[in-house]
Amino acid sequence: MRLYTTTAAILCFFFFGVHLNAQAGQRAERLELTKGSVAVIAPGTFGIRLHGEPWLVRPAPNAKVEISGIASREMLQKGQFIQCNVMMNEIGKVLDPVKRVTFSGGGEPGVVAEGLGIAGPGAKRAPGGKRPAGSYLVSGQIFLVQENTVTVQAGARDKVELTILPDAELIVMGGMPLMGLVSVGDIVETEGSYYEKGKLEAVELRITLTKPVTPPPSKGPKVAPKKSSSKKKKPDVEEKSADDPVPPADAPDNAADQ
Repeated sequence: MRLYTTTAAILCFFFFGVHLNAQAGQRAERLELTKGSVAVIAPGTFGIRLHGEPWLVRPAPNAKVEISGIASREMLQKGQFIQCNVMMNEIGKVLDPVKRVTFSGGGEPGVVAEGLGIAGPGAKRAPGGKRPAGSYLVSGQIFLVQENTVTVQAGARDKVELTILPDAELIVMGGMPLMGLVSVGDIVETEGSYYEKGKLEAVELRITLTKPVTPPPSKGPKVAPKKSSSKKKKPDVEEKSADDPVPPADAPDNAADQ
C-alpha cells in the first residue's frame, strides 16, 4: 500500500493554496457519495483512499459532519460531556438504570422534556421547582463517578444521579467537535466537489471510528527541576586506613638524665 510521505504542513499548503485558489470560472467537478478509509491526518484536512487512489479532503464551511463510534468504559470520568434519555419522577429522581450513553463532544447542559427544545415549556421547572414525571434528555458534564453511579452537572441548578451498569451501551456520536478522535484506518463516506482530482471539498462526511474511544493519557503532575547549589562543595576528608603505618611516638625526655 502506497503511503503519503508529505508532512502535515505541506498537506495544508498543497490543499488550501491550490484547491481553494482555483482559477476564476473553472468549473468544479462533483464527487458522489464514496466510501474510503483515512490514510493520513493533518490540521484542517486529512488524506483518504478512495478506490485505491489518494485524496485530500477538507470539510466545506457548511459541511454536514457525522462521526460515530464506540466508547470505552474509561470514558466515564469527570469532565466528559454526556447525554442520555431517562425516566424521572416528580422530584427529579431517575427511576431506572441508563441503557445508552452518548458522548457528543459538547453541547448545551440541561434537563429537557423529550421532543422539546431547550427553551420548550417542558424543559423548564414548574412552580415550586419541580418538573412533571416523564421522559427527559439529560445533558451535561460528568461531575462525579462512584462505581456504577455517575453524577451529571446538567445546568447551574441540576445535578442528576445516574446508574450506568457495565452492560450499558456507550457510544460516540457528534459532529465537528469530535474530529480530533479521527485516526488512520477509520471508515469515511464522503461527497463534495473538486477543481483538481485528488483535492476534495466535502459537503458531507460520515466517519466511523474503528477503535473504541479512550480518554487521553494523563500528563501527570509536573516535577520542578532540581536547583543546582551555588555553594562550593567541601573537599572530602581523607580517611586513614587501619593498614596505614603509625608514625613513631616522640622519645621520652628522660634520655638526657642517663
